[in-house]
Amino acid sequence: MDTPESCQAKCEAEADVCGAWEYENHSFDNKECELHEASVVSVEQTRAQGECELTEGGALGYRCCWVATETASSHAGADWAGCTAKDRCGDFNGVNNFTIGDALYVAQMWAGKVPRTACMGGDFDQRNGFTISDAVYVAQVWSGHERFPWEGAMPPAPPHLSPSPPPPPRPALDYGFPRCYTGFSNYDTAWINPTAHFEVRPLEGFAKRPYEGASASECDAVEAPLIALGPHWSPLGLVRYEPSSPRNALPERYHGALLVASHGSWNRDPWIGYSVNAYTLDWGTYAVSSQEVLIPPLRQRQGSMRIRPVDLLPSPVDGSLLMTADRDDWVEGTRGGALYRVVYGAAPGDVDTASVIDVTAISGLHVGNDAAFQLERLAALPCARQMARSTSSATLLYVSTFDGFCPASAGGAIYVVELDAASGRVARTATLARGLHDPQGIDTDGSSLFIATGGSSDNAATRGSCVLRISDVDALAQLALDGAAPIEPIDSRIESVTCGFTRVQRSHSWRSLRVVPGGTHAVVSVGADCNWDPGCANDGQGDLQTTLVYVDLESGEVTIAARGIRNAIGLFFDPLGNLLFTSFGSDWAAGIPGATSHNNVPEDVVEVLRR
Repeated sequence: MDTPESCQAKCEAEADVCGAWEYENHSFDNKECELHEASVVSVEQTRAQGECELTEGGALGYRCCWVATETASSHAGADWAGCTAKDRCGDFNGVNNFTIGDALYVAQMWAGKVPRTACMGGDFDQRNGFTISDAVYVAQVWSGHERFPWEGAMPPAPPHLSPSPPPPPRPALDYGFPRCYTGFSNYDTAWINPTAHFEVRPLEGFAKRPYEGASASECDAVEAPLIALGPHWSPLGLVRYEPSSPRNALPERYHGALLVASHGSWNRDPWIGYSVNAYTLDWGTYAVSSQEVLIPPLRQRQGSMRIRPVDLLPSPVDGSLLMTADRDDWVEGTRGGALYRVVYGAAPGDVDTASVIDVTAISGLHVGNDAAFQLERLAALPCARQMARSTSSATLLYVSTFDGFCPASAGGAIYVVELDAASGRVARTATLARGLHDPQGIDTDGSSLFIATGGSSDNAATRGSCVLRISDVDALAQLALDGAAPIEPIDSRIESVTCGFTRVQRSHSWRSLRVVPGGTHAVVSVGADCNWDPGCANDGQGDLQTTLVYVDLESGEVTIAARGIRNAIGLFFDPLGNLLFTSFGSDWAAGIPGATSHNNVPEDVVEVLRR
């Protein structure tokens, strides 16, 4: 009898030869481990799809997720992290080669990790507690190994495949602020590049260290940082780059990389940031093995002309990387920011040459240190901040705004962008909503758009300090693109999930939001109402500053997910469901005993909140 471990070993050994085998145990008692050859395009293409995963419950052993996503017809792309190449609606009748790989994909749709399709209905619409194990059982039924006379309802799963009850809530993880900061022991000499403008930080040698009044042992006990980014680097958006298409896609070395955008320092001489860095890491252990500057600093070495990157997102219509900025001094007439994309090896006509930014004229370097890269401005969007994809339309994109660092004003707008599927460029833009108070945080789930407004006001007229929902958002977006007036804050189509869940703040009041996989809650950031102060922390009695909170999207109930975070802007759920986020240290080295330079300490960082 093959054990799950031996299945894994076989899988890995065979994959080293052909890169495209999967192990599936077609019996419920795990008596044998069968080898099946999958339809593939190439070893390189399949290796990028994923890794060997242990199916939930363990009854089916290991399977390899190295299956092609574009041409395999019978196997149809089993990448559990998100295959979108095949419309599976026709496979739901149980006769068209519905496989375990397909079932894993379905489970991922139900978990909210990939867009749901139109055939998801009834019991297939976010069934409570539906797990990957349940999906594997359904695949067994439909593939004939345990045939069930399908009538459209979910058959009961065998006991060993039934989902386990959810674990009890665990205590909120502590990231240290205002007791701890991230720094190097010799922070004035911990530099890699000779010119600070182009700085990348060492991948090791940093740790959580005590602010004034705290102890080293206290900081040893809090969550360790993942990546040190640099003092005042101002990290905002972050994302794992996985191209949706090979057209215009970044080179292979960036596939699966963590990309982090820098808004750029505002109080440091010499300045650093205004760039996008790429990090190669093991997504199972989060061990970081390499880094490079993907987009070099978008600020003049001498002078103040700049573009300030905010958020990053792989384009849903091609392989390019989308980027927002809330300031662009090269945009004629507005300076207020825009939507951009990074393309590589673009075919003639794929980019508008008049909209390509000459990055070498700004920093003296090419994007990716390669002339085949181009940075193209797609549309002027004043004060553009965070992006969220439609879950049902590959061409619709939502963009939030925040005026706080923007030389223009967006008037509390949420934009909708329609991408052209043929070219990857912008077809139309419109203002979906306006008049909201600092609506920086947005994300989509199902047919809804969720918005976190700023916490510096609780004025009901602008819906400040709220988490809001716009239902049937794609339909409203189409109306806006066709010329309908923007939705106003008092419109009943903007529903309140919760408001006033923490006190009004003066500092770091702009909030980010991402919906958790599964769609039950949103994570919302609540920043510190200070630069640094020993008392600047949540008090457990209505003051939630320095936290990440879970907001129940049905009841509006708020619970603390993590504490000790000065200010988190970038939020990204990885394929394992863990949250990566960017975090800031104090300005001007405030609270750091004996600091010899406010320029070089503390570090801004990437952190991980494990589920």
